[in-house]
Amino acid sequence: MAEMEKSVTQLVEEVEEWKKPSHATQYFAAFSASMSAMAVGAAIGYSSPASAALRYTNSSDENSDAFYLTKGELGWFSGSLSIGALTGCMLAGLCINNIGRKGTMLVSVVPLLIGWILIGLAQNLAMLICGRILCGVCTGISSLVVPTYTTECASKDIRGALGTGFQLFITVGILYAYLFGSVMESWRWLTAVCAVLGLVFLMLAVFLKESPHYLLSKGKEAQARQSMQYFRGKSYDIELEMAELKQSLEESLQVKVKMSDLTKPYILKPLIITMLLMVFQQMAGVNAVIYNIVIIFQDSGNTLSDDMCTIVVGVVQVLATASSTILIDRAGRKVLLSLSACFIIVNTADEPQCTTVPRQVVTTVITSEMDKVTDYYVIMDAIYTYGAYWFFGSICAVNFIFCLLCVPETKGKTLQETTAHFGHPPS
Repeated sequence: MAEMEKSVTQLVEEVEEWKKPSHATQYFAAFSASMSAMAVGAAIGYSSPASAALRYTNSSDENSDAFYLTKGELGWFSGSLSIGALTGCMLAGLCINNIGRKGTMLVSVVPLLIGWILIGLAQNLAMLICGRILCGVCTGISSLVVPTYTTECASKDIRGALGTGFQLFITVGILYAYLFGSVMESWRWLTAVCAVLGLVFLMLAVFLKESPHYLLSKGKEAQARQSMQYFRGKSYDIELEMAELKQSLEESLQVKVKMSDLTKPYILKPLIITMLLMVFQQMAGVNAVIYNIVIIFQDSGNTLSDDMCTIVVGVVQVLATASSTILIDRAGRKVLLSLSACFIIVNTADEPQCTTVPRQVVTTVITSEMDKVTDYYVIMDAIYTYGAYWFFGSICAVNFIFCLLCVPETKGKTLQETTAHFGHPPS
């Protein structure tokens, strides 16, 4: 009798296991796609050690490896990546629904590799800027297509975890550039090391399956089923999920959106809040810091080595981003936004010097964005170092008040509950 009960229990457990999707192929797809984010992170982090090597000082010696840039030229060199990112976002919007998610990811590697070649062989500022803009195009494309692809391929039980991979891999890529930048004297050879990540991503992306969502939206149901079965495992029954996906696509086709809809409070209010949060994120100075962290530490007179301080910042970014995936569903979005702004205010007001930068990076990395231009050198020349950090702190003070008064907490709420908060009529 006991053996029979044991057999029944094992059978039930096996049946339950069959109901669960396989995760191995999903993890591989997410990792492969997120390698694009690591390549993007390396492009973002590259400007910091490269700018330190390219900066002209009185002790700069002419050599065959490098030419030197003035402060204004360095600003263009570091910030031009974001110009390309803006273009890349627009291109991604056109490509993602025409050549597919996989096709768009493969295409993004082309400007990245050409950009690295231009930078590595650069003989003047124009070549450097063109190379950075092309790398930025890949940044913009990846920032849209990779999260979309990962979300569409992931099953519900691990969708949230896989969705956080993009930002995490960006910080890993930044740390990668910082680490190699600290041991390599040549910014040209550092270019080659960073370009390797793009090649690794290309080799992995070739083996990716197309998103079932995209295939079904193009009427390729048989291929969509094959893709879904691949991501869920051979023994998993995909019928329910396919039916839900069909229904979702049909409903999206029935919804007709007009420009006048933007004036409706339940659409306009969350749009304004979202846009202002993005503005506050950028105006906090996170990109100015990441792009120029080595030079910032060189100018700070820190007792530790510049390279060591830079690596510490990179490590903290990775740890903070990883931990934020846990905290965001426990502490809540509003709490983290408010605390991050508050900590920066205290740090910049208490000690508005370059030594406050690591703490600033820690508190802003949770909501960091990539695709904006912040010229560190223009700010430094206009209002000096202390003025720049007081400026960043003042922006965060406004951000703190805005978060307390205007940003609703969405932790644990459904989409319907969130939209109802803004006055959306019940469906």
